[in-house]
Amino acid sequence: MIAQLVLGGLGAVLMIGGTLTATFLALSDARPDLATLSAVGATPRTRRAVAASYALVVGFVGAVLGALVGAVPGIAITYPLTGPYDYGAGPIGPSHYLDVPWLLVLGVVVGLPLLTATLVGATARSRLPLTARLD
Repeated sequence: MIAQLVLGGLGAVLMIGGTLTATFLALSDARPDLATLSAVGATPRTRRAVAASYALVVGFVGAVLGALVGAVPGIAITYPLTGPYDYGAGPIGPSHYLDVPWLLVLGVVVGLPLLTATLVGATARSRLPLTARLD
């Protein structure tokens, strides 16, 4: 259980760091679009909603792909580690064991993107600095 918590915590730190980095880079790239939205009357709440949705999409897609890619070697390594060992004790039992920590996977794949989106939505700037053209 401790190893699962350590791996979950490490995964959470890495995922939140990567999601925040990608989100803030995307938001800096979308600054002209957000300025246009502001110029046509969008509320400051709209900018925070856009920032939170960027974080949700980036985090969720990354978490789903990471879970799928991580499941393949995870399942592959269970076969040699959980093989049937008969030490003369009688029946061998099941050929292999597979115990997936579904609560941990659900927390990483669903919970962390929601947490990151909430964090980004709460901390994103509501208003952009106004710039004027010099002609």
